[in-house]
Amino acid sequence: MSMPAVKPYAARQLFEIRQATEEDINAITEPGGIGTEFYNESEFPNFATLDLECLRRVTLRNIEYGELCVLAGLYKGELTGFVMFSVARHYTVEPLAQLFLFFVSKRRRMGPLGRALLMGAEQVARDAGAVAFYAGATANMGGGIDERLMNLLDKRGYMRLGGVARKLLQESEE
Repeated sequence: MSMPAVKPYAARQLFEIRQATEEDINAITEPGGIGTEFYNESEFPNFATLDLECLRRVTLRNIEYGELCVLAGLYKGELTGFVMFSVARHYTVEPLAQLFLFFVSKRRRMGPLGRALLMGAEQVARDAGAVAFYAGATANMGGGIDERLMNLLDKRGYMRLGGVARKLLQESEE
C-alpha cells in the first residue's frame, strides 16, 4: 500500500514537516547524525550495536515497498526530528497506523516541532484510510523523553492502553 503524500507544513517559515527524501534518510543515518543521537539516548547501546547502513538500506526499501512512512522535521532547513510509522492491514479490514520511531533533537524539544511531526503523521495515516493510530514510547529513552512523548500523545487525544514490556533474549532462562 503506497502512502499518501504529506501536506508540507510550515510555521512562520521556521520549521517544516515533509515526506522524508532520500537525502533526509541519508542525513538521519549518517555517522554522528540525528539517527545516532536517537540511538545514544535510547536504551539500545546497553545491548545492541548501531548499524547505520542497515538502518538506511532497510528504511529506504520499506519506503519503496510502501510499508513505511518517514516524515522529516526541519528547523531553519536543518533536519532536527523525524517520525517513522506504518499504515497497514495486518489483521483488520481497515488499515491501522503504528508508530515505530519518533525523535526530536534535544536542541528543538521545547518548541512545536514534535507536535507538528505527530500531526503530520496523523494526517498521512488518515489520508491512507487508517481508522486508528497506535503510538507509544518504546525505546526507553532517558531524561524524561518517554514521558514527554506520552504527554504529547495525551494532549493529542490518545488513550493509554497499557504498557510496553521488553525481555533481553540473551539472558539465561531459570
